[in-house]
Amino acid sequence: MYIITAKHKGNKITRKAFSDTQASAIINRLLREGCTEIGIKEENHTEGEK
Repeated sequence: MYIITAKHKGNKITRKAFSDTQASAIINRLLREGCTEIGIKEENHTEGEK
């Protein structure tokens, strides 16, 4: 899972993606919407963990 963060008009927003393709699509959308300071990190969770 990927956690994507960005700033939009001074507000911090967070999105989650579950694949590389989905992460890329989310980042492209954020860029089109004028977001800045876009960051991404990968989180690995084992099954059953919340």
